Amino acid sequence: MQESSSGPLSNNGQFYVDLQSGGSSGEASGSLDAQRLSADQLMDALLSIDFDDQDVEEILAEAIRRSSPTIFDRAKVMLAHSSPRVRQSAAEIMGNFGLEQLSSQDTMPTSAQVHNVSYLERTRRQAVSYMVERLNSEPDPEVLASIVAGLGRNGVSGLVEQVVGYATSESPRLREAVAFALPTMMSNVQLNTSGDELDETYEMVKNTLVELAGDPYEPVREWALFALAEMLDPAMGDKDVIDCLFGHLDESNLEIRAECAYGLAIRGVRDSLACVESLLGGQLDDRSQRIMVEAASALGHPSLIRSLERLYDQTDQDQGDALGPSRELIGQALERCRQASTI
Repeated sequence: MQESSSGPLSNNGQFYVDLQSGGSSGEASGSLDAQRLSADQLMDALLSIDFDDQDVEEILAEAIRRSSPTIFDRAKVMLAHSSPRVRQSAAEIMGNFGLEQLSSQDTMPTSAQVHNVSYLERTRRQAVSYMVERLNSEPDPEVLASIVAGLGRNGVSGLVEQVVGYATSESPRLREAVAFALPTMMSNVQLNTSGDELDETYEMVKNTLVELAGDPYEPVREWALFALAEMLDPAMGDKDVIDCLFGHLDESNLEIRAECAYGLAIRGVRDSLACVESLLGGQLDDRSQRIMVEAASALGHPSLIRSLERLYDQTDQDQGDALGPSRELIGQALERCRQASTI
């Protein structure tokens, strides 16, 4: 599942298509080269039972990458298909429709590109309306998971209470989708709501995410803790959020532990210092390594200097992409910690 460079990554089968790898790269993950298929052939393939999960994921990624009128019209019909597998594929297309193209538009688009953007924005709104309609009648929890994730991906804010209701589902994928969708929905609620209504919605979402942070299924915990650490608490001082993050500093998954330590560090919670120090330079993925450097910068403590210096020496001058820490970022964190040592 790749939603942005700032969130945890998780890709379970065909749920949450990873648009940056797999099928969208043109390299067949199964026995099929989806890029060679027409739009109708892609959608026909999703109706077939002759393809394995890898092929389905590749077909979905290619259909989403194209986001053409034919694909939208076919997906709209498939959303009411008798097969849950087909409906889930349709929901994945609807939930991602046009997002890849819209995120990669030129700063000075041609008239044709402007026309395409207009089509994609208009069709995206239609896709959301179809997903909302299906949400109220869909009996299968796996399909519901893809619909809820798609609504969250599109920032639909008017369904928070209904989505919260799925947090107690027996389906781990549906609970994962709830944890994924709620923070984005809440961001739009904050933009469009105020007063008591905003406070009540915030408390409801926060309490749901705190509950999901204790879920036995690890991807649910990962998304819930990511939301609590980085996205939900605008004042960065909610005691319930701080207590929840602190309570998960002993997670066996190092990336989840790093997320919690980061959330505490940016809130100025010094009790996260030992965890940040132990994780810095450890066996983390690029993103987690970067947020540990940012956590060290936020804490600005002399005890972190040695670990930061070691990481700085290990990092090439030109290293550092959208996920990993650059030498410049590490240097900034070092400067803050060294300044603190002279006070």
